[in-house]
Amino acid sequence: MAANAIAAAALWLLAFAAFAWPRHTLGTHTDLFQFFNWINALDHGQMPNRDFATPMGALAHYLPYWGYRLTGQFGGALEVASLLALGIVLPCAVVALARRVVVAHGLAVLVGAAALIVVPWNPGDGGMVVSQFLFYNRWCWAALAMLLVFYLPARTRARSVVDGVAIAVLLLFLFFTKMSYFAVGAAFVCVFGLALGRFAPAAWAGSGIAVAAMLCTQVGTGAVGDYLTDVWVALRATGVLWTGKGSPFLLNVQASWAGYAAFGIAAAIATLGAGRKPTRAGNRQALDWTFFLFCFFCVASSVLILAQNGAQACVFGLAAAFLHIATHCRGWRRALASGALAVFLLPTLLAQSVATFAFVTKHRYTPAALPRMENVYYNPSAGRDLRHLRSGVALLQRNSVASGALTALDFANWFPVFFDIAPVPGRLWCFHPGRSISRATAPPAAALFANTRQVMVPKFDATAQPRLRAPRDFLLALYGDYLARAYVLLDENDGWRLLAKEPADGDGPGADIRARR
Repeated sequence: MAANAIAAAALWLLAFAAFAWPRHTLGTHTDLFQFFNWINALDHGQMPNRDFATPMGALAHYLPYWGYRLTGQFGGALEVASLLALGIVLPCAVVALARRVVVAHGLAVLVGAAALIVVPWNPGDGGMVVSQFLFYNRWCWAALAMLLVFYLPARTRARSVVDGVAIAVLLLFLFFTKMSYFAVGAAFVCVFGLALGRFAPAAWAGSGIAVAAMLCTQVGTGAVGDYLTDVWVALRATGVLWTGKGSPFLLNVQASWAGYAAFGIAAAIATLGAGRKPTRAGNRQALDWTFFLFCFFCVASSVLILAQNGAQACVFGLAAAFLHIATHCRGWRRALASGALAVFLLPTLLAQSVATFAFVTKHRYTPAALPRMENVYYNPSAGRDLRHLRSGVALLQRNSVASGALTALDFANWFPVFFDIAPVPGRLWCFHPGRSISRATAPPAAALFANTRQVMVPKFDATAQPRLRAPRDFLLALYGDYLARAYVLLDENDGWRLLAKEPADGDGPGADIRARR
């Protein structure tokens, strides 16, 4: 335990030096401003799921917000949030690994989990594609992998209370970060801990603590029920994930082939010795059917969760199965299984090292050049999207829009964060047709625009990608008639049209427009 604890503390300090000290954020997708908008909403007193709809849990909002408060700026806020997440997961990882695997294996996985949380790089992407985009998925993969480690039998006397607390913390972290990972973690605890009794005392303790904490949160904030409602709305809006050639399922399997291949080799090695009985005290028992069920669970859950996020190829959850194989085997089989674990971890760790260098040096990244975005840098590949946002900011500045409710018919409502104004309460977290909004889940126009004074409508030429035009076209198809009745054109430029609401008393931003009709 001591060696793992010391290593965890050292990893946290190294991560602080590498990522918190530079105080800047790199991005490859303009979606990053959506996460900054969450910070802006909390900074204006709004609460996730209660005041604004989002299928994400509270920690996905509050950890970045606390990072923003600690740094005093948006640049570096998500990096500090990752360090806070690491501070939650690492102690649980030490508890899970210290009494179940040898020090060398435990430290290797510990380094992998820490790097996965703090390095702004998604396994499966190019080594220089550095971004905090979808940071919460990396957090959850590391936490879920550490939870799966509890399947391994303890080598020393069990400490059910300590294990139970660690299990509860990991379950709560997953629940209040992203529900899909929590669903997999809860299924693991129920099946392998409670039903099969693999770690029953710790499972009962962890489940009880987690349920009690959720109930206390519900009573204290009233937001847990809203969170579940938001998740249900998102599930209803989500389109079919497996449809034809090139589907997310196939992309994820292809992008993760090295990890699955290494796991297949390790499983074959373990199977070779499955029928052998222990030859001396301290050896593990021969593999039984629950091990193969566990391996299937790890593979299936990795593919199922990955299917939600396109080609993001992170199968770190397989690390627990690798560890169990390496722990079970003896002699040359153990050496081969350890080699398979290294094959599984090393490419990712090497790519994370390259990404860390790119982050610290801001390699190939340029300033975002938007209000309140000091020390936020973007890859030039996002240049067109940034120019589009700068065009919208210029239009709003020309019309002195610095307060009041503002909505953009775009992928997300980006602009409140640039002008330090509160997003409209109840606004959907993003407008992604078929993923976050559909005709079945879209609110009525009167409700969606009830408090909105200005509406930004993006312009796209024929060369724009369909994914950029899709949110605008979808929203105009639903709400175009309402906007034509309730709003007038206030101003426009090459990138945007700015609509202003027709006031009931004949006064307001649209009055001078009507006078010139």
